[in-house]
Amino acid sequence: MNQIKYPKRKIKVGESFEQKNPMSLPIVDVTIEMEINSIYTLRKVENGIGYFDLDQVYSIKSASKDYEMELDGIGKGQINYYIEKQFFTRFYLEMEMNLKTELEVFSIELQTKSITDQTTEIKNASR
Repeated sequence: MNQIKYPKRKIKVGESFEQKNPMSLPIVDVTIEMEINSIYTLRKVENGIGYFDLDQVYSIKSASKDYEMELDGIGKGQINYYIEKQFFTRFYLEMEMNLKTELEVFSIELQTKSITDQTTEIKNASR
């Protein structure tokens, strides 16, 4: 979950940065290669935490040439980023994705709605 590549420069409140990540989705004997385009917008910085809005768009990159496939989706959420430790303390995402495909044996219409709400507590090592 911490695969976000934050810019090396300081980000100002209201600024955004974009990141594209690949994802593979295996279905039966076909693997769908998709891309997640994420836009992070800094809402505020308070007590060493950067509060970001997250907007995502999911799209198909490639699939089998033997099957016709449609895939799309969106995600909206928030990330709380502990600046000093360079790690998020909260990752919240509401995601919707739709997939349609015609395989040899059957067809699939998939609608997915999910919520991820992950919190991380960062403590100093006890040595």
